[in-house]
Amino acid sequence: LKEIQNILSSQYEFYEEYLSLKEKLEENEKRINELEDIYKIYSSAETTLNNIKRRYNVEDIETYLNNEILKIEERIKDIEERINYITQRIEEMNYSEEEYNKVKEMYENKLREFNEVEKELEKLKYHIEHLKNEITEINKKLDELHNLELEKEKLSKFIDYLKKVREVFGKNGFQKYLRKKYIPLIQKYLNEAFNEFDLPYSFVELTEDFDIKVHSPNGVLNIDNLSGGEQIAIALSLRLAIANALIGNRIDCIILDEPTVYLDENRRAKLAEIFRKVKNIPQMIIITHHRELEDIADTIINVTKEGGVSKVNISQ
Repeated sequence: LKEIQNILSSQYEFYEEYLSLKEKLEENEKRINELEDIYKIYSSAETTLNNIKRRYNVEDIETYLNNEILKIEERIKDIEERINYITQRIEEMNYSEEEYNKVKEMYENKLREFNEVEKELEKLKYHIEHLKNEITEINKKLDELHNLELEKEKLSKFIDYLKKVREVFGKNGFQKYLRKKYIPLIQKYLNEAFNEFDLPYSFVELTEDFDIKVHSPNGVLNIDNLSGGEQIAIALSLRLAIANALIGNRIDCIILDEPTVYLDENRRAKLAEIFRKVKNIPQMIIITHHRELEDIADTIINVTKEGGVSKVNISQ
């Protein structure tokens, strides 16, 4: 393409020179036509002048006109020489209009191809810039992933640490130690509280896994074999036993929600008597619908609903 451009450039210079010479030739031809017209006028004027000369004999006018004619003839001669020079230069150039048009067409085709390549290059540059932006975003994400990987390593180490803590404080670790230490004491308090319910069972056993076995004259029973009221009695006794074992006489308050559910009237009275005998808990809050527990209460808070509005009544 560069070689073609050089050839075209060289040919184009000759072509420009040709056009310039052609233009001058056309100007000279035009000037010749003008001079011919002038010459015709001159001839006519000369005839007229001769007539005037014959009639008036004015030698000064003739001399002037002859001088002008000489000047015009010199100009004509100069123009003819220039025309000959231009014609010679054109012949030396060996210029061919057909060849020029072919080269020009080739040049224009190559120029179009060049423009297409430039457009494609611009597209590629845009695509490369877009890819650079994508690479930048990917690198950011890779940095984020790297940070997440570091965070994952930290979390993995922390999880391993928690697993070790779990092993230490798990069922077979510190928990086992606590069970061995506190189960006998909890079991003691459990049986003391459970015996107050006057149920036909001799002993409540608390296993190492905190399973409850109830010993009866007919054998050992699971808690699932007990009635609903008996299960409530076991649950209350166990809560009181755990509280006494872990906190001892330092329990300031205990809250019981519906502790008498599933208990018959006689056992509700027994439970109320148990609550009355509890001296090591200064404050006990009991939520219940049974009136039997009102007899052991220091303060009674009655909540009733009237017309969709809750009413609170406090009595001593």
